[in-house]
Amino acid sequence: PSTKTRMDFRVMGGFAKANSPEINFDGTLMLKEDWSTSAVFQVGTNMRTDISSKVYFFSGLDYKYLKPTFDVVMGDGSTGDPVKQTMSVLNLTIGLGFKF
Repeated sequence: PSTKTRMDFRVMGGFAKANSPEINFDGTLMLKEDWSTSAVFQVGTNMRTDISSKVYFFSGLDYKYLKPTFDVVMGDGSTGDPVKQTMSVLNLTIGLGFKF
């Protein structure tokens, strides 16, 4: 059988919810939890190579970027300036697949 390799490339955008966790120190609430919705940008590529008619090798690489803004609320209720947090994720996937 001939070897077949397929690749794809994608650019996507959307929205995601991100969480700034609650922070406690010695049983005292220092910073309250906050959730934020942010635009997200993702680029990625996948490759699939047939090894035989029933087995294939696959790999993928994805990069995600978002920059949510969180409200800063201290444990005593006082507030600070909102904080922008840059979040980047790089995901690598490799493996073998089986066709049934």
